[in-house]
Amino acid sequence: MPVIQIDLLKKFGLSDEEINLYGTDFLLQYLKYHHLSEYNESTILFLGFEGEELNSLKRNAKRNGLEVKERIGCLTFVCVNEDFRDVKRINKAKEYGVAFLNKNEFFEIFKDGEYLINKNENIYLKSVPEEFRITKPLSNFDYIAKVESFSLSSDFKFDVNLYKGTCNCDDFRNSRRYEFQQGDLRRYCKHMILYYRDVFNPQEVFDIKKFIIECCYALKNNFRRINLPKVEKPIYLSYDLHRQECDIYFPYKNNVYEKYCYDFKNEYFDFNNKPNGYVQDLRIELNKIFRPEKEYYKKKKAREEIKQLDVNGKGCIYFIAFIVIILVLIFS
Repeated sequence: MPVIQIDLLKKFGLSDEEINLYGTDFLLQYLKYHHLSEYNESTILFLGFEGEELNSLKRNAKRNGLEVKERIGCLTFVCVNEDFRDVKRINKAKEYGVAFLNKNEFFEIFKDGEYLINKNENIYLKSVPEEFRITKPLSNFDYIAKVESFSLSSDFKFDVNLYKGTCNCDDFRNSRRYEFQQGDLRRYCKHMILYYRDVFNPQEVFDIKKFIIECCYALKNNFRRINLPKVEKPIYLSYDLHRQECDIYFPYKNNVYEKYCYDFKNEYFDFNNKPNGYVQDLRIELNKIFRPEKEYYKKKKAREEIKQLDVNGKGCIYFIAFIVIILVLIFS
């Protein structure tokens, strides 16, 4: 492997293990699409270049998805000519925490070509069902990012690590998301999805996955799909059996989805928001799934109540027996 390429990959935080596993060519293309961006946008400033050379660099940058800037500020990359000696401007750029490239490094990463990352089974796991399969972030994302709470009444920030696939929010722990492997959308809470969407910048995500990631919806514990004769694509259900809540991802024309919330305990749509024109047929399918579940939980709850009454009853007997023994000991 070329030493220059290896040094470049390590400069961006990729490990020796990943370099040996994936190879330099693959990882350079990975960096082109999956570096530290902001709100799905990557920017670059060229320093020390002039004339046709500068114009050529700008054309290449734009062709490969970079927005070219003219001033130092919040940037993703700064490409510096080796003859550039304006230390003051370089130091100013460093204050913004930008990634520095020379001309050769710029062309190593930003080459023309199609996106092939999802062809690699080590990073795009075929063992994960298609509905949940996403590209895994590599070790250049092995750091803790502070992600704001979705609650308007809270200014708390959660710790997200995309490489390890972790978040310190209650949902990640309570929903046991850590049991799903990296590269599985079911592992992601909404804080992880938000950072994945805005910073990792996923490519070639379509249909239901695209909708979930764009809207930052976290999947519930259970997931399945159903079909209706009048609907061309599958309808996806994401539900929690314990809470008896279901999110319905309903497909309309032109790959547009809408999310509806269904309370299958009381059999109604929240806020009366429902897929008009399809409700009757949809209810039939929902009842096939959830009425047996309701009966199961009803019987389970009854058994738990009987068990608790039995425990309470035994507790009373033991308490009375204890009091009797104490009284006997006192008056004997």
